[in-house]
Amino acid sequence: IMGSHASGRSGGVLQAGFYHSPDLSINKLIKEGNQLMTQYCIENKLPISRKGQLIVAKTEEEVKGLQILKQRAELNGVHIKTLNEGEAAEIEPSIKTVRQALYCPSVSSVNSQLVCNKMAEELINLRAVSYTHLRAHETSLHLVCRLLLEKKNEKSKGGESKILEDDIQFIATGSRPLTR
Repeated sequence: IMGSHASGRSGGVLQAGFYHSPDLSINKLIKEGNQLMTQYCIENKLPISRKGQLIVAKTEEEVKGLQILKQRAELNGVHIKTLNEGEAAEIEPSIKTVRQALYCPSVSSVNSQLVCNKMAEELINLRAVSYTHLRAHETSLHLVCRLLLEKKNEKSKGGESKILEDDIQFIATGSRPLTR
């Protein structure tokens, strides 16, 4: 079953892309993955909790860390707000922070097993992969989400999907052909 390994057992948090250094390309992938997965869940009526993330400082030293995260968020194009203790308590009454906290509204969470099950169902229905492939291989959720949305969009416009056979093989096996 798709997602029987790490993807289906994750906490389902859709990160915003501000924890890593701004020069890393992973930030762009995280932001894009967050947007695509949010869109996928909405379109497929899958539950998604869009409450954001509150990041607190337990010590004065950690306040400096919040400032670094805020700078990274700004450099990565991620909306993040600095809150005082009272504002943080309005979001989460039991929260305790030193002087300030950060709030990132774009962080969400999903039930990753439900998402994996829906994607497996769609991939089988689209005949992109067989049930056997899904059982045998763990799949990259980001790639699957992008490809499924692309294929759906093409079908809704009455056209053919631009998904390459190589992409479908990658979904099914996790590897690309040696030649391109």
